[in-house]
Amino acid sequence: MELTHLRAFIAVADAGGFSRAARLIASTQPTLSRQVLGLEKELGRSLFERLGKKVVLTDFGRTVLAKSRSLVTQADALQASGEATGGQLFGLIRLGVADSVILSRLPRLLQKFRNRFPGIRIHVRTGSSLQILTWVREGNCDAGLCMLPSTMPSVKLIPLWSDDFIPLAPSKHPLARQKAVKIQDFAAERQIAIHPETLSHQITSGVFQNAGCTLAADMVFDTFHLVVEFIGAGLGVGIATSISAESALKRKRVVEIKLKEFNRLSRHLGVALHVDRTPEGPLEAFLDQLEIPR
Repeated sequence: MELTHLRAFIAVADAGGFSRAARLIASTQPTLSRQVLGLEKELGRSLFERLGKKVVLTDFGRTVLAKSRSLVTQADALQASGEATGGQLFGLIRLGVADSVILSRLPRLLQKFRNRFPGIRIHVRTGSSLQILTWVREGNCDAGLCMLPSTMPSVKLIPLWSDDFIPLAPSKHPLARQKAVKIQDFAAERQIAIHPETLSHQITSGVFQNAGCTLAADMVFDTFHLVVEFIGAGLGVGIATSISAESALKRKRVVEIKLKEFNRLSRHLGVALHVDRTPEGPLEAFLDQLEIPR
């Protein structure tokens, strides 16, 4: 049984699909498919139920996943014990990454890091920023790249990037022709919003609350890129981030709305680390590439 097959199986299970897993671990969908198929043939049973582009673990697959994680963890520990051999670093970094970082920065960042440290593997899990912070705090991830709160117990927060929140409307929407719009009038339109269980939602909903309104969304999505896409399709208005809206603004599918008495808000994206863990080896190399002082 090959470790590469087990790693491929774990990556697909965590990503919920072959295509997304391939993007996250810088592999290809055919390669992952072959590796998982090889594992299934070796075990004699199916690990996934294929539902179009998505996959769901079978009962047998869930059992194998837990055992696979244990085997891979043990193998990584053995490898890490000799990671400095020949001056080359080896080992594994477990990253929790929010979609905002995945879509805007992570692919280029990982490509550069992989070219410099080919012996270091990076396992990526995606989730909301709150989930990622919890994973770091509980030791399920070595580091998180996500939106940062002001504080979080047992987690060290290191801001790296900032991103503004901006009100948006379809380019042909009546509000787009006004020089300034009351927040109450903006709130009365069909709203497209980020999921309530996110740090970003806490901030954006506060804009309406401060004006005595309620954010009652008709559509809710897990990423701001989807929020922008549906606003651009003419299905409503909403607040998104400047990074997620950059392309749609250039193509004039959406326009930024000037709200009266709206103070520009920003979110901070960066790295989350456990306060009791001293980065070393692979993780230290990764943080050095991010140019994080320690």
